[in-house]
Amino acid sequence: MNISRSLLAAALVALALFGSACGSGPKSSTNQKDDNYINQLPKTVLAEVGSEKISYGTLEKAFRKNMGRKNVQLWEVEKDSVTDFLDLYVKYRLKVQDAIGRGVNKEPDVIDEIKKNREAVAVPFYYDKHIIDPAVDKILKRREREIKLAVILVGTPQTPGADTTAAYQRITAAMDSLKAGVSFADVAQKFSDDELSRSNGGEIPFSTGGFILREIEDAMFALKPGEIYPEPIRTRVGYFIVKQLKNEPLRLVKVSHILVMYTADRDSAQAEARADSILTLVRKGGDFEQLARELSDDKSSAQNGGALANGFYSRSLGFDAGQGRLVPEFEQAMFALKQGQISDLVQTVYGFHIIKCDSVKPFSKIDGRESVKKRYKSVYFEDDKRAHHDSLRRALGYGWNKSTLTQFLAAVDSNATSNVTGWRDSIGSALGAQVLYRAGRNAPITVAALADSMQSRNDLRGTRLNRSGIEGAVAILSEPMIIAEATADLEKTYPDFGSLMQEFRDGILIFRVENEEVWSKLKFDSTRAMAYYEKEKHRFRTDTLYDISEIYVLHDSTAQNLHQQLLKGASFEELAANNTLRSGFREKQGSWGNVSAAGNTLVQKALSANVGIGEISKPLKFEQGYSIVKIKGRELPRTKTYQEALPDFAAEYQDQVQQELLEKWLSTLKQHYPVDIKTAEIDSIWEQ
Repeated sequence: MNISRSLLAAALVALALFGSACGSGPKSSTNQKDDNYINQLPKTVLAEVGSEKISYGTLEKAFRKNMGRKNVQLWEVEKDSVTDFLDLYVKYRLKVQDAIGRGVNKEPDVIDEIKKNREAVAVPFYYDKHIIDPAVDKILKRREREIKLAVILVGTPQTPGADTTAAYQRITAAMDSLKAGVSFADVAQKFSDDELSRSNGGEIPFSTGGFILREIEDAMFALKPGEIYPEPIRTRVGYFIVKQLKNEPLRLVKVSHILVMYTADRDSAQAEARADSILTLVRKGGDFEQLARELSDDKSSAQNGGALANGFYSRSLGFDAGQGRLVPEFEQAMFALKQGQISDLVQTVYGFHIIKCDSVKPFSKIDGRESVKKRYKSVYFEDDKRAHHDSLRRALGYGWNKSTLTQFLAAVDSNATSNVTGWRDSIGSALGAQVLYRAGRNAPITVAALADSMQSRNDLRGTRLNRSGIEGAVAILSEPMIIAEATADLEKTYPDFGSLMQEFRDGILIFRVENEEVWSKLKFDSTRAMAYYEKEKHRFRTDTLYDISEIYVLHDSTAQNLHQQLLKGASFEELAANNTLRSGFREKQGSWGNVSAAGNTLVQKALSANVGIGEISKPLKFEQGYSIVKIKGRELPRTKTYQEALPDFAAEYQDQVQQELLEKWLSTLKQHYPVDIKTAEIDSIWEQ
């Protein structure tokens, strides 16, 4: 579909017309409107196009969307900008009315294109509203906090259908020990399969929303500090027991540091002494950034005055830039600081650090939304979509005829696939006609219909003829039906979706009718083009042209020898024919012909060396070798001929013809659909 000439295109033109006016801010307080007046503004009619009324509210909505100014109040925009946009919007509505008046909206191929566009937009819109946006909102709410947990993990076998009894018994024993009063750290040391956290009493780093296994996250946010979740939590990797240790606001911190490293010539004590002397300088008012540049052993941050280049950091999310996590000792020290504070010496595996807290800010839902949405879609969305589809199946009356399913599975070889020749021979006509799966308001899926699909559809070929395979095949067949039903009334439920579909429809209609009235008539008329050229030919001038020849060689000594021969009267043309190494130029005796300096670096080189007309240059370093050039003549600028100028003006000539066709069409439309601009109302709203 092409809607490039719809309202969107008009808005882009409007942006060019408005220039800086569209970016103007609110007017002075003398132009502020009282609340009652503003509340009535949306209903105020600013123009009539045929039988259609364009209200202030309609125009404001179009302006916000197409000019990229989401929250602007239209009356805050300069009057000239608004009237320019209104003019474009009126033309847009004229085209739509013309298309409808011609019945373009009732043409079968147009109806089909509108339907396909709706299907393409409706599904992602539905998923956004019903699955993605609510889930992202929930994660963003949770990201206001970050939580430190202790966990006990008893892993389960990862092979399908494996026995998990032993794992369950072990996690139950761990839970019983906790209930008996044994410390969480001791129970973790005894029972947990996670080596990393087990040695630390079960403690794991801070976490927040959308960052860990969902089952653990849900439990984590259900607890208070010191509480243990009352029962083991089953996940795909095993059973967990979860205890909340800390629950704090999520803060983002940016820091700088000075590092004194351990080296072969500097042991721990020497490193500490050096770091302590630097800290003393800092405490006495020394410039932290300058000291970091001169004395820090972390060269990557030293060049930035000690600032860590990866941006803000949080204990649960790491760096904004997503590059690595800090060691626990450094992290603990930096989050103990307030903005502007400087730490005491902090020892890590790298050496001794002096940390300065440069900036602290809370987590921003606005700034974090896109990254959360991206992570959600990559990690959780498919599972949530399947669960949502299952709930839709139940709500819409989809479901199995279990008796028919049992008969079907008994009639086929469960070890075979639908690629096996003759696999459906055992299905009689009676069984084939039976309903296998109810599909709500759609026709049910019969055994025969499923069998036909498994043989004809590429995505169902090779389906295993067991319960899992059949259920998967039916899920594939029924999913489009479910989504079609779920999205059938989106326009009623979501007015913004209705507006979006209206814009798509209008764009398709405009493209069809504009193609008929403008683009299909846009043929090149040589007679008119010649007339255009005669009027505008003063604008089309040739460049200054230089008749230049060259002898090109690779070595300076060769060039100097040739130049000496030229000084003694040797023929330039003969030397070029015998010596130039530029491919294809010997037979032309080195001649480039008439060329412009604008597009020829050799001419530019010669002119910069002040080579005059009729003169021969000294050897000039050029490209990979040396050039001796001769400028034999010069042709001054002149008016281009019609044929020469045609590439220069063809596009603008066609634009002029297009604009003439468009204006002629719009003029005709205004006779059929009279336009009435409500000047008095506009003046009243945008009074000075």
